[in-house]
Amino acid sequence: MESYEQLLTEAYKNIKPIESKAFGRFEIPRIESMVEGKKTIVNNFKQITSYIRRTPEHVAKYLMRELAAPAIIDGERLILQR
Repeated sequence: MESYEQLLTEAYKNIKPIESKAFGRFEIPRIESMVEGKKTIVNNFKQITSYIRRTPEHVAKYLMRELAAPAIIDGERLILQR
């Protein structure tokens, strides 16, 4: 039977290194939004939620509670009502 250290070094030899694209700062895409009357529309909402790896429903629920405003997910965009 091999020792733990031997098994560990063997395992490290077999692991492929992970190539990371960026070691720098985490940056969310710019928010593309506009205001129409009493509504604020975030046009790239799905892109932002996929970038932060959260479901659109989860982020919308958070924003609704923080802003105390109803919201609707409409395709790729989020509509916040004041």
